[in-house]
Amino acid sequence: MKKLVALLVLFPVIILQAGCGGGNSDPATTPGYTGSSSSSSSSSSSSSSGGVVSGLTIEENSDGFCHVDGSIDSTGSGFNGTGYANPTNDQTNGVDWRVSVPSTGTYTLTIRYAGIDPAEVASIAVNESSPLYAITFPATSSATTDWSTASVDVTLTAGENAINIGTSDSDGLPNIDSLHVSGDTTQAVACSFDTATQNTTACNALTGAASSTVDPAALMGYAGVDALGVTTTTGGGAAVPTTVTTFAALQSAVNNDTAKVVQVSGTIDGATSDMIDVGSNTTVIGENASAILDGFGLKVDNGKQNVIIANLTFQNSDDDGVTIEDNAHHVWVHNNLFGPHDPLDSDGALDIRRGSSYITVSWNRYVGWDKTMLVGSDETEFETVGSKITYHHNWFDATVQRNPRIRFADVHLFNNYYDGVTSYGTVSVQFANILAEGNYFDMASSGLRTTSTGGVAESPHKGDIVACGNSITTGLVEETRGLAFDPGLEYSYDMEDATDVPATVTANAGPQDPPPS
Repeated sequence: MKKLVALLVLFPVIILQAGCGGGNSDPATTPGYTGSSSSSSSSSSSSSSGGVVSGLTIEENSDGFCHVDGSIDSTGSGFNGTGYANPTNDQTNGVDWRVSVPSTGTYTLTIRYAGIDPAEVASIAVNESSPLYAITFPATSSATTDWSTASVDVTLTAGENAINIGTSDSDGLPNIDSLHVSGDTTQAVACSFDTATQNTTACNALTGAASSTVDPAALMGYAGVDALGVTTTTGGGAAVPTTVTTFAALQSAVNNDTAKVVQVSGTIDGATSDMIDVGSNTTVIGENASAILDGFGLKVDNGKQNVIIANLTFQNSDDDGVTIEDNAHHVWVHNNLFGPHDPLDSDGALDIRRGSSYITVSWNRYVGWDKTMLVGSDETEFETVGSKITYHHNWFDATVQRNPRIRFADVHLFNNYYDGVTSYGTVSVQFANILAEGNYFDMASSGLRTTSTGGVAESPHKGDIVACGNSITTGLVEETRGLAFDPGLEYSYDMEDATDVPATVTANAGPQDPPPS
């Protein structure tokens, strides 16, 4: 049985409001929303199309019905076919369909549903791209016998189209009997999948090679891939180092794009909330394990490229420790310490957003952080689709959540150590693709998730996770979904067995003396 809570999802979407009541406010009058929609009652009807006569109707367990994050149930009456899709009551759980249309244009999607609580605005995505379409499901008198329809107009492109419905409400979606797609020549595409089979298939297809020898000083991952006009990430290269000991000197030394190596000596104090902008072709590195940036962080943004940030301790900043955003690329962040930290004091340790790509985050230690790291700052940041990021040999030491939280990007997580994380490890939402392999999870909560967490205003759509060869604490959740991607086709990497990760990471993560070269 489904509970629906009235909710306006907190991101810009094309909103189409159902015509009958449910006690919710009219999203069509909300700034940022456009469009219209309809809903019609068909209580205990045997017609899955709700009166629509042309087009394609897809029921459960038929071509075009790919997957439900839940079960196919047959309790009740009035449904068509053998039953109905019952998404599990939680955020991001939904239903996937696939159809083919002859030409690009506007098509009407009509969903036959039953749900007993006040109307909810759910989110529909087509081909995992912008825009997101909102659809409202007014309450029915029964979640299993009183069936109604709600419709939304969407743009489909010529050929195959993937359609996904999800929600950011922890009470989940209503039961869904069928999807009807307008158009006389619309066709269903066979697409049924099972998440466990997907995971096995994806792991068996990987081309990455494991090794018992890992070099903590070596660059591995996407920061070393030749792309966007940069061959690899070298930072300031062989430039003669400049040593800085004050905030002003550091700020002046890094704010241009000439090749430079800036060496931090001792503790540099800065006003809280300050972020220093780092130019292209820059290495910022602590001269030893005692180099500290206290009260401020570093930012790489606006297309800056070829940057290395290493061997530093970040503490007491009200903003991020490191921010990488606005199409920055080829950034390597390694051997840093973020914390120790009061989890209530500030924002993320290291956040990546708005189209930034070809980034490696490795051999860092995060101590006591709450919102440790994220990729993609909100549910409409489609410019981050396809961003390429590698996290390896990081030590999440008694952190809370977002280790990291990933939206939209392609992310490779390998040989990371989740040590006493208290909320969840890594979550993949909003169509992110994650390959997680050889990680060690020593924690009591959920390790890898495709379901959002934390209440209202969270992500409505799942991402994908392929999990291979991880060491998981007994009883720990490891959710998988999709086929993700194969980073071994883009770079080579040495990966140790997951059981060796704690010893290797605790010995080599964080600032070193002398610095890694």
